[in-house]
Amino acid sequence: MAKKRTTRATIARNKNTDDRPVVVVTGVAGRLGRELARRLHRKYRVIGLDRRRVRSLPKDVFVHRLDLRSNRTQEIFRANKVAAVFHMGTVYNPRRDPVADHRTNIVGLQRLLGYVRKYDVPKLIVMSTADVYGPQPENVTFLTEEAPLLAAARFEAIRDLVEVDMATLSFMWQHPSTETVILRPVHVVGSVRNAAMNYLLRDWVPQPAGYDPMVQLVHHEDVVDALLLAQAPGVRGVFNIDGPSAIPISQVLKHSGRTIVPIPS
Repeated sequence: MAKKRTTRATIARNKNTDDRPVVVVTGVAGRLGRELARRLHRKYRVIGLDRRRVRSLPKDVFVHRLDLRSNRTQEIFRANKVAAVFHMGTVYNPRRDPVADHRTNIVGLQRLLGYVRKYDVPKLIVMSTADVYGPQPENVTFLTEEAPLLAAARFEAIRDLVEVDMATLSFMWQHPSTETVILRPVHVVGSVRNAAMNYLLRDWVPQPAGYDPMVQLVHHEDVVDALLLAQAPGVRGVFNIDGPSAIPISQVLKHSGRTIVPIPS
């Protein structure tokens, strides 16, 4: 099936007579992006951006299949008075081409920040991750938002997540007229596809012998709640998003009915 092309005409038609405030959600094809769009569309006119095909969204959510680096993305901001941007579109997949993903993530973010500044978008919410802190032996049990972002020092594959986070931090301090919020959730579980869920959904789960680390988990619905709370007027800054408490990984596996397979560390 041919891909529907986004043009100035389609953007103009999308504007129509709907007088609800406009919000833009990047990465809307992901599980969190789709759930966020479903929650937002009851009050806002939602415009989704993603390179992937998107399914199972309300009919009044208009989706543009665009790369953020495309010049056509700017037409969306030019044609609409955008009230808020939710950036969920950072690509992280170690199996993909890291060079191509790096260009998509960093150049795409730079373009997006430029549109937010140029078109005076009052609210920017960026989904980051607690992984940017990095697993370090000297880490305290509970890291605060002021902890250094050291993940890229040992894990090069995560450098894009750190760069996106730090670039947004810089934007937040340089452009106080935009209320910028950065959310750093711990491992997200629920109806999502990520490394944590891939690990937990195995019938036979490998675990290093003699090693039972504490883990922090948060449900995807709680993350969406945090995204919506971040949109409130006056909210700005960096927020770690955690679940009820940290527990040993063995307890997580036990309660989920998985069989632990000890392996040499």
